[in-house]
Amino acid sequence: MLNNLVCDIKELCEKASEVKEIDGKHFSVSRYFEIDTKDRAETLPFSDLSSIVPIIKNELKEYDLPLYVVVNDYNEVCVVTSLDADRERERPYLVKYDAQSFRFNSWLTFEEFVIALRSKFVENEDTAELLSFLKCITNSASVSTQDDGISQRVSSVKGTSGYKETAPIRRLAPFRTFSEIEQPTSEFLFRIKDNGELFALFEADGGAWKKLAKDNIKAYYEKTFANEINDGKIIILS
Repeated sequence: MLNNLVCDIKELCEKASEVKEIDGKHFSVSRYFEIDTKDRAETLPFSDLSSIVPIIKNELKEYDLPLYVVVNDYNEVCVVTSLDADRERERPYLVKYDAQSFRFNSWLTFEEFVIALRSKFVENEDTAELLSFLKCITNSASVSTQDDGISQRVSSVKGTSGYKETAPIRRLAPFRTFSEIEQPTSEFLFRIKDNGELFALFEADGGAWKKLAKDNIKAYYEKTFANEINDGKIIILS
């Protein structure tokens, strides 16, 4: 039995090392695949920026340094290690912002619009003015609009006629990135249709807010990991 096993192993080794020549080129008759036996950390998911701070500070010494905190986008941050001896990296932590934001570029009913405006935006002067304007509409018996494609003039009627103009462009700060940083303020086009039945906000800044959010995230970690950055143990990238 043992002799047969030895013979089988010998045959496999000889076959594995066999090389054939075809048209002057040499080919191995067998393919080799490295068996990965390295211990790697499983990627831990988090939902806010501050959650990875204590675990990074506590486990920093366990990884090939420096660690890279990479701000991929306004809603994602990942942490990767330096290259190891085999030119490979680990990705131990991942932060994803997954809260639902306002439905921009979509028409909403009065109730949907007001609720979202109160709950999904940072309160500022423009949100207060919009809510005040919407209150005038809901207290009216009927509403009609005159729209020239740039601005709107709203006529609200309740016993007597009255006109109320609304600014077409609003500077608002919706909740759309991590709560630990300042929410970027950007411009939106406010529109009404169907006699005050439907309302919408259309994005008007070309997505510039995403770059601002990334800069704010980077600044947050630069402050949080100031000592580790000075010691060369952490590098923030965006």
